[in-house]
Amino acid sequence: MKYADIRDFVSQGLANLGYASANPDTNESLRTMPLINVGPSTIASLQKLSAGPIVFLTVGNGIGPTTELLYDQVFLTVRVIGMQNDYDYTEKLAYDIDTLFLRVDSNADIGSTRVLYITRTGGAPQLIDFDSSNRYHFQNTYITENKTGI
Repeated sequence: MKYADIRDFVSQGLANLGYASANPDTNESLRTMPLINVGPSTIASLQKLSAGPIVFLTVGNGIGPTTELLYDQVFLTVRVIGMQNDYDYTEKLAYDIDTLFLRVDSNADIGSTRVLYITRTGGAPQLIDFDSSNRYHFQNTYITENKTGI
């Protein structure tokens, strides 16, 4: 599983849900599209990265190969950081990404990777921080079982 595959999957999924940049005709923000970044980032560098919402997608090493080395179980950590003083936006964004992952059908292709499923390691996204810039942070971890290249 490659970061670019997950980044493109999340970006396209959010666009399909109506997340976008400000509308140039009305200068109104729809659902603000977050910056998507590979992460992880230190709290100090977050404020320099973007004043707007950020989604960190980190592909981890996971549990390892299964079923005669045909599949690999990989961790995906998603950290959502919202806009200043906007708990509702941050929570909704975290849950929208959660829904995107949990709706992956059996034997779906995410970029160049064949994915059997994506599941949570626990419950729904949880509030984990409220930083010095008054932005809420939600996080969740997922496991995906992927076809290996062996």
